[in-house]
Amino acid sequence: MSESLLFAPGTAVTADAAGDAAFAQAMLDVEAAWVRAQADLGLAPAYAADTVAAAATVGNLDLTALARDAELGANALIPLLGQLRHAVSAADPSAVRWVHRGLTSQDVIDTALVLLIRRAAGNTLADAEAVAAHLRDLAVEHRDTAMVGRTLTQHAVPYTFGLKTATWLQGVDTAISVLHERTGRLPVQCGGASGTLAAVGTLVVGTGVTPLELAGRFAARLGLRPAAPWHTARLPLVQAAEGFALLSDALGKLATDVVLLSRPEIAELSEPTAPGRGGSSAMPQKRNPVLSVLIRRTALTVPQLIAQLHLAAALADDERPDGAWHSEWPALAALLRLVPAAAASAAELTGGLIVHADRMLATLEGASPGVLSERITAVAAPLLADDADVTRGKDRITAMIAEAGREAASGPAPASAPAPASGPLPASAPAPASGPVPASAPARRAATARLRADLRAAIPPEALTDPALDHLLDSTRYLGSAGDLVDGIVADSAAAAQRRTAADPPTTPGSRTPGEEHP
Repeated sequence: MSESLLFAPGTAVTADAAGDAAFAQAMLDVEAAWVRAQADLGLAPAYAADTVAAAATVGNLDLTALARDAELGANALIPLLGQLRHAVSAADPSAVRWVHRGLTSQDVIDTALVLLIRRAAGNTLADAEAVAAHLRDLAVEHRDTAMVGRTLTQHAVPYTFGLKTATWLQGVDTAISVLHERTGRLPVQCGGASGTLAAVGTLVVGTGVTPLELAGRFAARLGLRPAAPWHTARLPLVQAAEGFALLSDALGKLATDVVLLSRPEIAELSEPTAPGRGGSSAMPQKRNPVLSVLIRRTALTVPQLIAQLHLAAALADDERPDGAWHSEWPALAALLRLVPAAAASAAELTGGLIVHADRMLATLEGASPGVLSERITAVAAPLLADDADVTRGKDRITAMIAEAGREAASGPAPASAPAPASGPLPASAPAPASGPVPASAPARRAATARLRADLRAAIPPEALTDPALDHLLDSTRYLGSAGDLVDGIVADSAAAAQRRTAADPPTTPGSRTPGEEHP
């Protein structure tokens, strides 16, 4: 059946995570585990558990008929049971009576959704860990790679690409920790018609087994956490979904920066290339940053999906909801396709990201001396102040910097250089001549020289030596504690990754054969 892949480019690799076949198989896994749990406690014969388990494969289902007939009961479990019972009966009619007894539709569907979440989380976390590892490597490699920092889209002060990368890393690490924690011990759903386990109680009369023991064995069979019924207490589902959303947010920030910095007029970053990727139907010269585009698509879509889950949780009325529960399914299915796909794209993006350090330096130098105004004012203004007017020094420095900026802006226009015919610049490629600063490089150098001369004339050498003045006007020497911040962030990230590796990872059905249960 179609999973609308044409409307969601990039999700073909994750379509199986929450598509119709995956959902149907998860419901079958739940039904098989329920009979197996009864057999474990002597409440059903072993042959019945074996027969149901063998029949509980999506290959025995007609998914087209299942989708059509789901309308009759407002969920897919009811017609699925009809097809499952038919398959069981074909193998052994006496085993049919053990199918689904004591459960309600929401028990099976909610537990199946939990299995889908867990499987998607396992794949997503693996890719997210790869992203974090790539970002640690980039942060270390570019710890001291100087670039211009930008605030409100404008040049601010000198920055480093290592710190930008480490900032991405902080977000990804936080999201990994939250997603890992929230999907590591997901709850089973087992409550019966109204969440009282009354029907389960009828199964255990006179056996010495309690309903809670059977529910606990059911959870163990699926590797889930035993829990009180949560038919209308939907926070377990919402919290798990929010873990995916946090990762989407972190990856969206990363992709947004890559898109901006890969603009031809900035050209400080390029996405990794692949045959056929990034092309345009009308402009052969273009190489679009499609990995980042698809990650941003997810980041822009996920908040609406999370909002739907919150709304459904808030409006889950009575003991079983009428419509709120149903509205969760498409939102959750989209979330489980989009975020794992974004994580896979981000792993490829960060693993092959091309950094044009020479272009970063050229842009930084081209933005001088303006990007140093904060530093120059802080150091030089006090040396020009007088006792009568403490603001005089700052005013004089501001005027000098402004005059230097006007001189740069009125200098000769930069020589025109053709843009590359196609594809991103190779890592060692020289920076293109065009850039966001209108003044030419010679004009900027002249402006810095003019400012140096003005400062030298105004401040005696005994107050500010020539080496100190040169240091003051060197944009690569005003990076604050960026390097130390990078070191700390990378060290914390590496330690967190080691702890996660040492701990028991979330168990994922994706690592097992479909239909296989936990012992």
